[in-house]
Amino acid sequence: MSYVIPSTARYTLDDGVDTLNFSIPAKKHWASLPFMSIWLIFWAVAEIGVGGGLIAGLVGILTGDVNPANGVCPGLFMIVWFTIWTLGGTSVLLSVLWQFMGVETIRVNQNDLWVRRQILGVGRSKLYDAQYMRGLRVVPSDPYLFRRRQNPYPQWFFNSGTLAFDYGAKTYRIGSDLEEAEAREILTSIQSRFPQYTN
Repeated sequence: MSYVIPSTARYTLDDGVDTLNFSIPAKKHWASLPFMSIWLIFWAVAEIGVGGGLIAGLVGILTGDVNPANGVCPGLFMIVWFTIWTLGGTSVLLSVLWQFMGVETIRVNQNDLWVRRQILGVGRSKLYDAQYMRGLRVVPSDPYLFRRRQNPYPQWFFNSGTLAFDYGAKTYRIGSDLEEAEAREILTSIQSRFPQYTN
């Protein structure tokens, strides 16, 4: 029987003169991707069909071809349904894009820690002052293993990750989708380079 081949880390490290830059690509959840991709096709068809109907109805009202009193209730229902449908589909679309093109970047220097989660250059950034950070640590993975492994939704919506630190009266998590071993490697790199993050 042969040995199990050790895994390599998904993240990359750019060790600068006074900065550590970690780039963490999003994890792909292969169990849910086919379902989500097929669902998106049906979503797009309904989005185009209902959206086109709503636009045609609005144009008809504005031009006087349709009496608005005849379809106020069905029209309001369709607007509400279309809004919810659009938000749901956008969430799934972002999830698929996140899995294929999402990247979390963590930049650390002696003064601050910067985190950015982005898809194709579009995303959110947060900057934390090192003097207010306490207890940078690896946190255990979600005990509900299936939920953690199969959570394909974009991680910028959540305070998620395998690295955590206290900042004032709140705990923040970074390093979404990192394995605990990867998080320990990153933590060791940060604390050996910048001892102020050991407190």
